[in-house]
Amino acid sequence: MATRKEVALEAGVSTAAVSYFINNNGYLSQEKREKIAAAIKKLNYRPNLLAKSLKTNDSKQLVFICNEIRNPFHAEVAYGASSEAYKMGYMTMFCNVVDDEDYILKMCSYMVSGVFISTTIIRTATINKIAQMNIPVVILADRQRQGLDPSVTQITIDYDKAMGALVDHVLEQGKRRIAYVASSGMQDSARYDGKTKALFAHCQEKGIALNPNWFVEHATHTQAAYDAVQAKIFTQSDLPDAFICTNDATALGVIRAITDNGLRVPEDVIVTGFDNTVYGQMSTPRLTTIDLGTLNISRETVGLLLEKCQGKDVNGGVIDPLFIPRESTQVPQ
Repeated sequence: MATRKEVALEAGVSTAAVSYFINNNGYLSQEKREKIAAAIKKLNYRPNLLAKSLKTNDSKQLVFICNEIRNPFHAEVAYGASSEAYKMGYMTMFCNVVDDEDYILKMCSYMVSGVFISTTIIRTATINKIAQMNIPVVILADRQRQGLDPSVTQITIDYDKAMGALVDHVLEQGKRRIAYVASSGMQDSARYDGKTKALFAHCQEKGIALNPNWFVEHATHTQAAYDAVQAKIFTQSDLPDAFICTNDATALGVIRAITDNGLRVPEDVIVTGFDNTVYGQMSTPRLTTIDLGTLNISRETVGLLLEKCQGKDVNGGVIDPLFIPRESTQVPQ
């Protein structure tokens, strides 16, 4: 690999002149600029970004942490985040191992510029350790976390409004036997995520007694949801007439399990998703869901993170969801 010194020798200039050219600072005549550009092209020179990051204390590298990259929601968030970061001259690494604190901290120790977290699984203590490494952190969360390092910026989603809309819609369709498919665990009520807490609260308010036998947990992707519903729900004689799923990916697995057992959606069983991903828009039937404006969220979140990387004080916010009814819950007239 060519060095800056070799470029200078080839161009007949000083190494300082090459540095001026690469960093676009300092005065250089047009003649010298042309010679340096020609030398860089001939030698196929690439600047040592690691050395530059050590000097500027900015690696131009962000880390995106999620709990299931196969989930279309996280895939869209990752796409929007990496696209926005790229426009600003930053690269993005992805971390899908959220239950391994040592792995996460090791990744963050590679002099990363900032961390974007979109998961409910990573522990508050782990997030604080990242922040205490003087790394800017922005979280897309299901609720305001308590005990977070004050430097962490939180963006939350109004799950109370979202789940209220889904429950009301299910009841309007005449369904009261509701199954719930969650991507997180449900053994400890104190640790329920925002979606689960909101769902249970609205069902209680409406007088709906949820059957624990119809709770499916840790369904993080389509196949997991299909397998879990087959094993837990369709081995029972008593069946629900509605499924509320915490994302579109799991809803697709549920629909497949329903149809594989000889039932129809929505005529026999209705299904709702969450996130309004392209998969839910293209499924048969199309999914009733909640739209969070995923691409805009990811771009705005990265924008906040980059402002934090520049040392600016930024505030979080609350995302207002939009209910979208479609064919998976509405029987054709």
